[in-house]
Amino acid sequence: MTRRWFTSALCALALLAPGSLGAASPAEGGGTPLRVMTRNLYLGADLAPVLAATTPQGLVAAVTAVWA
Repeated sequence: MTRRWFTSALCALALLAPGSLGAASPAEGGGTPLRVMTRNLYLGADLAPVLAATTPQGLVAAVTAVWA
C-alpha cells in the first residue's frame, strides 16, 4: 500500500463518515432561549468596482477609489 493511496483513503473516510451518522435530535427540556443582537452597518459606497477587480493591482486601485 502506498502512502498516497493511504492518504487518499483516509481523506475519503474523513469526508464521508460524518454523513453516515444521521441528524441530531433536539434536546428535551426548555432550556434558556438565546438572545442575539445584530448591528447593520451602512458603508455608503458602491462596492461593485472592488468586487469586479481581476488583478491585485486593480483591487488596490478600486479600494483606493471607493475609500476616497
